[in-house]
Amino acid sequence: TYSRHIEANHKLVTVSKTQFLDSLKLDNYLLHIDGRVAIAGTDLWEVIYSKLHYEERHIMVSTKFINFGVYVYGVTNEMSYINPVNFVITNINMPCVSTLDEMLMKDEIDNDCDGKIDEEMKDNIDNDGDDKIDEDLNDNEPETANVVTSSPISEKTTMLVTTVGTTRPFQVLTMPAVTTMNATTPAEEVEEVTWHWSEWACSRKCDVSDLVRKRMCSSNEPTSDAVECPGSVSELTPGTCYLNVKCPADCPTFQWDVNCKMSCANCMTDCDKFNGTCTRCQAGYKTPEEACYKGYSSLT
Repeated sequence: TYSRHIEANHKLVTVSKTQFLDSLKLDNYLLHIDGRVAIAGTDLWEVIYSKLHYEERHIMVSTKFINFGVYVYGVTNEMSYINPVNFVITNINMPCVSTLDEMLMKDEIDNDCDGKIDEEMKDNIDNDGDDKIDEDLNDNEPETANVVTSSPISEKTTMLVTTVGTTRPFQVLTMPAVTTMNATTPAEEVEEVTWHWSEWACSRKCDVSDLVRKRMCSSNEPTSDAVECPGSVSELTPGTCYLNVKCPADCPTFQWDVNCKMSCANCMTDCDKFNGTCTRCQAGYKTPEEACYKGYSSLT
């Protein structure tokens, strides 16, 4: 989330354990560190500062299963800002002005000044109980289904999830929240289908620079073997995947990731070149889903 002042001096603030700093990437490159400060009272965590160029979107990636925090801040001669990455926010010191006359569907604006964003559906029903109808619209128009978002903040949540075709974790700038649909087949046979999008991630094709995400669905019916997702099941968006780097598929034995910089030498057999997973670990090591990088002595 950026300030509208493009000329601002933008910075990325990352909070991470020191030992995992080399696993963090920004736009497919190792995180550039302009400054670092150890967190008082601990010898494990640091705050990292990195200069951030003004772009429409940046992708923050972790090559290991770790937790880390990310903030963006900027400074100009007249103002400054700091925002948690991926959260829809608004100014708290400015009066709310109704924008119903110029509203667009799913515009992430509190058009009716009720403290909620895109909470209404175009169904001629007062969905949010404020005595107004279809005044702050989401883009879901129920025809054969009644769709309700799980939160008034419909998008932009930072999460750590399993990405498409890999068990590698990603943290990115956009991810829709979980949505629930009650299918209006016969009224007595209502099946609740829940879905969410995976995070934007690089595919396993090194000749494709686009980012991809998949829609994943589940049902509340215990006997349901497969659930058909509503709408598109995959989407592409322009990205910088595998540009000016060595393709993981070309890595030698027991090396993986872009530029082959990660090792899986603790695996019994060669690992997956894109996520480091393998089937079995060497004696004394565990977690084949993480390239067997943990030894028994380090487990707690």
